[in-house]
Amino acid sequence: MIPGKVGIGKRPLENERCDTWTFGEKTQTNQIPGSLPKWLVNDKKILRFWSYLIEPISEGGLGTSLKRRFNVYYFLEDDSIKVTEIHSSMGRVSHETFIRRHRIPFKGNKFRLKTK
Repeated sequence: MIPGKVGIGKRPLENERCDTWTFGEKTQTNQIPGSLPKWLVNDKKILRFWSYLIEPISEGGLGTSLKRRFNVYYFLEDDSIKVTEIHSSMGRVSHETFIRRHRIPFKGNKFRLKTK
């Protein structure tokens, strides 16, 4: 109830007396139960990393190395990786898929990211 705001007959307005009449009981909606599967908890969550590769050039007179820039996307829902190469020419930036989205096996043929 807002102080000083009254209805007809100087009584409090009915809709300001109790919030549960309109909206129901308050519930906690931002808690995620521990029993949900990983793919549902991490749905649409992506880690993005910027990287580059310096590639030596043996031919041509423009320089001795070429710097190639990449975006690395790590999808948390299924542990898959996607790599796109960033090309910039004449002020336009384009992204070309270098590695399509899929799971990459690591040492021992396990599909998990090594943390150590």
